Amino acid sequence: MQAGKLGVDLSLQTANLRNQSRLDPTALKNVYGRNCMEIGGVWIDEGFDAKMPTLTIKAQSDAYFKLLQLHPKIKDVLTLGNHLSGWRRTARP
Repeated sequence: MQAGKLGVDLSLQTANLRNQSRLDPTALKNVYGRNCMEIGGVWIDEGFDAKMPTLTIKAQSDAYFKLLQLHPKIKDVLTLGNHLSGWRRTARP
């Protein structure tokens, strides 16, 4: 769940993505075995499904570093930036 300015920004970007008839990716990368595209400053896993449960982890927080400690290979995903949407891990590293 998002709150405050970040929540509003995410909501607006999600609404814009939903209402577009054609999405133009500005960048494509294969990270951690997943194809990701950047759209409007947000990196989105091509396997994203809006029905998937989500978890928000604040960049540079204790949870962020714990995730990195538990799954060191995820650093490639985290280097994409602070706005990742729909990224999911399908198998344990």
